[in-house]
Amino acid sequence: MKSLLRMFRFVRPYAGLSILSLLLMVGVVVADLAIPRLTQRVIDQGILQQDLAAIVTTALLMLGAAILSALFAIGNTIFSVRVAMSAGADLRSALVRKVQTFSFGNLDRMQTGHLLVRATSDISMVQMVVQMSLRMLTRAPLWMIGSTVMLVLTSTRLALLMLALLP
Repeated sequence: MKSLLRMFRFVRPYAGLSILSLLLMVGVVVADLAIPRLTQRVIDQGILQQDLAAIVTTALLMLGAAILSALFAIGNTIFSVRVAMSAGADLRSALVRKVQTFSFGNLDRMQTGHLLVRATSDISMVQMVVQMSLRMLTRAPLWMIGSTVMLVLTSTRLALLMLALLP
């Protein structure tokens, strides 16, 4: 875990893009969580009261939320990939600088092919961890928090029941 945390120092120069990526992920989750709330509105205000105008406007809002969610997801993907690839390039550069400090005796003992394959594989894994951290690893906790907030807003009694069932 300690070595993984050291790798994130290569992400630090791209903190702005990382934060932007995370904010876009918050937008994705908010837009996705708005759709069930809008569905609730269609049922309560549109179907039960037989108001076609409420159904149509809410359906358009749902379509807008879905489009907004897709746009935010695309932006999140673009920025998270950019951060991961840039951090990977910096890591490769640091690795090359480190290898150049090795003595000729060390370089003769190490197999160049093995060193290149290992470095390429490890850097690809670091890139994948950075990208997944900015995308999927943040989405699940945000969904959990957002769903809990939506549950409390919808029904406090039901939220208390879910809280009791949580352990």
